[in-house]
Amino acid sequence: MATGAPTNNNCIADLESANATILTEILTLPLFGSDSGSCSPTTSSAVDRLQQTVSSIDLSVNIPDHPVLGVFGYSLESNAFSGKYSVAMPDVQTLIGLQLGFSIAVFIGVLFAAILYRTVIRNNNEKNEKQNSTLRKATIGSVLLLTCIFLPYTLFDAMGVQSTVVRFTICTSFVLYMFRILEAIFGFVPTGAKSSLGVYCTYFSLPFDMMFDEETFKPIMATKRDILNGQINVVKAVTCLCMLCSILSPYDYAPFGETNAGEFHERIVMRDYLDARHLGNCFAIAREFHSFC
Repeated sequence: MATGAPTNNNCIADLESANATILTEILTLPLFGSDSGSCSPTTSSAVDRLQQTVSSIDLSVNIPDHPVLGVFGYSLESNAFSGKYSVAMPDVQTLIGLQLGFSIAVFIGVLFAAILYRTVIRNNNEKNEKQNSTLRKATIGSVLLLTCIFLPYTLFDAMGVQSTVVRFTICTSFVLYMFRILEAIFGFVPTGAKSSLGVYCTYFSLPFDMMFDEETFKPIMATKRDILNGQINVVKAVTCLCMLCSILSPYDYAPFGETNAGEFHERIVMRDYLDARHLGNCFAIAREFHSFC
């Protein structure tokens, strides 16, 4: 779960000052491809100190030696489960990168929503067929769809994003925007979402389904119980993610061993990709990424 920490000849101490901004702290993280050198503890950034505090939490468990175990007629060799087991703690830099990447994606989504609302949605409400012609919709939709396809890669290069998790988070938002764009172009936007610019921007940019009252078409606000259930689900997801990383990280996230399946740009051999071990490794990674959704 932790990301690699490249090195830089210039110490972060040169950037540290009493008036250092949070943005400067974030942009110097190795998550975004900056190279930070090893500095003394007194000049460590706040993020580095927080990461050290989190990493110092010891959640390891030592299981002592045990004899041969018999289970349902099967026998397990002695000390099959003995050893030290530990839980992988979240990486602070990755969490900050997730938050920043998601915030940038939402901001871009708001811009897309404002463009669609001013040029398509509002014209639909006014039933102005001349302004809202098929050619106009096709042009706006095509431009926004192409932007959704290529803009994430531009952001990766501009920010120097190296973490696969952050890339996945940013791309997920743009996939959602592509469906929202098609929905607006073909006229399937819910009536409640078109009530105002603010409501439509929220509906378009945030990755959750908004519910609207069937009579007033106003958004239905979440109850305290809904908020509590959401917080419980977040805790469950984080717990599941920590457990998965704890299990997969000792195997370099390939629990079924290395396979002959190459990268996407290499020659594809179908039998290598259909190998049971390769499919098992893909399932393990897919299950881990599902925890982020």
